[in-house]
Amino acid sequence: MSLIRRISPVLFLVAAAIAAAAVLWPARLTSAHGNVLRASPAPSASLNTAPDRIIIWFTEPVEPQFSDIRVLGADGERVDNADSQGDPTEQAALSVTLQPLPDGVYTVVWRNVSRMDGHAVRGSYIFSVGQGFQPPSSSLEDLSPPLLQSGADPWQRWIFFLGVVTFAGGLLFELAVISPTLGAAETDAPQGQGTRMRVAQKLSDRLSPLLAIGFVLIVMGSLGQILQQARVTSGDTFLGSAGSALVKVVSGTDWGRYWLIRSVFFAVAGGAALMAVRARRPREEGDTPGLTGDSLFAPLALLLAMGGMALTTLMSHSAAAPSDVRGPAMASDLIHLTAAAVWVGGLIYMVAVALPVLLRELTGEDRRAAFGEVVPRFSTIAFLSMGALVVTGLFSGWMQVTVPAATRTPYGWTLVAKVALLVPLFALALANAYIVSPKLGRDDSASRRLRRFVTIEVALAVAVLLATGWLASLEPARQTASRTGIGKQAEATFAAREEGADIKIRVSPVELGYNLVAIRLTNRQGDPVTNATDVRARLVYRGADLGSEFVSGTDHGGGAWIVHGLPLNVAGDWTVEAVIVRPDAFDARVAFPFTLQSSTTLMTDRIRPARDVTYVLLGLEVALLGLVAVAAAVPLRRSARRGASMLAAPGAVGVVAGVALAVLVLTMRTDQAGEDVNPVLFTSQSVAAGRVNYLAKCASCHGESGRGGGPGAEGLPKTPADLIIHAPLHADRKLFEFIRDGIPASGMPAGGGSLSERQMWDLVNYLRTLNEDK
Repeated sequence: MSLIRRISPVLFLVAAAIAAAAVLWPARLTSAHGNVLRASPAPSASLNTAPDRIIIWFTEPVEPQFSDIRVLGADGERVDNADSQGDPTEQAALSVTLQPLPDGVYTVVWRNVSRMDGHAVRGSYIFSVGQGFQPPSSSLEDLSPPLLQSGADPWQRWIFFLGVVTFAGGLLFELAVISPTLGAAETDAPQGQGTRMRVAQKLSDRLSPLLAIGFVLIVMGSLGQILQQARVTSGDTFLGSAGSALVKVVSGTDWGRYWLIRSVFFAVAGGAALMAVRARRPREEGDTPGLTGDSLFAPLALLLAMGGMALTTLMSHSAAAPSDVRGPAMASDLIHLTAAAVWVGGLIYMVAVALPVLLRELTGEDRRAAFGEVVPRFSTIAFLSMGALVVTGLFSGWMQVTVPAATRTPYGWTLVAKVALLVPLFALALANAYIVSPKLGRDDSASRRLRRFVTIEVALAVAVLLATGWLASLEPARQTASRTGIGKQAEATFAAREEGADIKIRVSPVELGYNLVAIRLTNRQGDPVTNATDVRARLVYRGADLGSEFVSGTDHGGGAWIVHGLPLNVAGDWTVEAVIVRPDAFDARVAFPFTLQSSTTLMTDRIRPARDVTYVLLGLEVALLGLVAVAAAVPLRRSARRGASMLAAPGAVGVVAGVALAVLVLTMRTDQAGEDVNPVLFTSQSVAAGRVNYLAKCASCHGESGRGGGPGAEGLPKTPADLIIHAPLHADRKLFEFIRDGIPASGMPAGGGSLSERQMWDLVNYLRTLNEDK
């Protein structure tokens, strides 16, 4: 009995059991994806007057008809008007109006269904009205959320992924590997043509049930997903009462519509594959049997299957990424899924179809010639796929994990397990390509060794797909880490060496309100620097000019200074700046950026992939993919020059384009445009550079001290301003604009033509030092 016939009943039973589990396994709403970003009133808020509505903003757009907010009084009775609604202009928001509320403590219970990945989430928090009532300091639900929406969810996704790679990978292997190499089995003997025809027919005969298995697995996995989604959104554990929800999910949610369109794509792909199978037999003597020939059904089936994979990315974690980086995330996800289908599907075809037929039907020189054609061709495709999997996998790791601390989550550990499975899988692939394959043309035993190795590869690849199914079911690591506080800083610490002193700075507790800045000074031998006459610091909000001033610290001896009472009053990006004054050295200036998280964001969106970093990594991803293509072309430059050119040319373009994108993003950072606060940190190096340009461009009119009255001031329409008085009156951005555009009415020329943007910002930093010790 053939391998396909042996494994088919097992696969069907497993898939059927998982589909049944989708119906019978208890579904639970999981606190996973569309978490609360902020709310009004905020969790734990104590209000003097009662609100008239509750508004919650989630981290992802939600489906209004499957989402709601309920507000309960202390007696458990609803005090809202049961009119939860979304906002078409803000799809991540949900609101409900309230009845008049007396003083007391109230519980807000919410549930939602993500418009992106379809995951259902629920949670609760409390707030109070009236001075006599205080909610606890942490009123978010303390219960640990369930790990999965349903225990069957990762298995359903595994079945679906296994079906996709089997179906699409089998088609691609037939089209790209077997069909172009059918002539490899031909010999000069009179019976050579008959042998060739027989082998080609056997390959096509064995491919048909493999495609059928893949298609059935796709159907079962998809049905399991939609049934589970209907049960989750309806909140009922029985299929009968979820029937109406099934219609609502398919017709009334983005996820359901994507599922329906994807199902149509795969259904038509299955029909096209069936037509290709029916047309596979030769019509006349000399025709090439197989799924190709004159038929376009097989390429059409493959194209439709790829469309189905593209729609799968619209229902994945990448579709729920922050909107400013969603496009790169989805594109990378699609390349990752396609590469997996090409490689893993090809491996399945090799072990279930190609290798058994070639080993049984061919002997001697015919077998060696066939393997010598098929295996190198697939090795090139496998190399491209492996490279794409590694590159896009790293990018996806950035999108879904983002920070190393987030690996300490269920998603993170599952990702580690997936990588651990990929290491021996890649090692076997390389062994096949560089050790076993070169022997195929001269050693018959090498072909059997190849079959054993490829069989192990398939087993490992199936396990990797199972890990992928779990990853698709679990909450992304960065969201879990944000929600649970993994990696959250209790304080911000920094270190630098300036003017012969090692400077260590600690900001604590990095919370809204007053904070302290502790500064410790040591020399290079680690001994305390005790001769500082003044150490001052300030905290600067980078989103707007809040008028922060330097505050001198208190000397606690031993090189330790503490600056008290520095406010952090707005959530967002901040900078701590410090100036150390010593009699035996120039003033040392240091600055370090950090981020203050808002308590009203509930920490659910604390860890996000930064836009600029994401696009730099996207450029590197494109460049590395191009480099993989160029590397794959190198071995082909003699045996298949046309194929080498088809790989090398677009690969080189990808390398150039990717590097150009990364450089462009680095040189045109979007977060600098329009800032009120200087984007260049207030460091000694920046101030020194600004002083050089001040003396060269400004001192002739404003004077070396900045007081005005320089030799170039004579004859100007107005006396140059005293910068010691006027510079502190303006925001950094305004000073930058004065330098860039000039002040024509006063005779001040524009500096934008002779100074770079960085030089002008350095000049702004220097202007901030003119009033020191004045």
